[in-house]
Amino acid sequence: GLAIDHQHRVLGEDDRPIAGLYAAGSTGQGGMLLKGHGHHLGWAFASGRRAGRIAAQETIQESAR
Repeated sequence: GLAIDHQHRVLGEDDRPIAGLYAAGSTGQGGMLLKGHGHHLGWAFASGRRAGRIAAQETIQESAR
């Protein structure tokens, strides 16, 4: 999967976040493997919601500048 930071931002080759690019679900696991039935669904829902909130907050902060 893609390399991500704790805010679900996708990291480039230089390990710096790529502006405006977030990952969630299996793409945004950052190398984590979720075993067991249904765990991947919980991660998809939780990480998608969290990444969306963080992206929205960043957009609001940028528009306020």
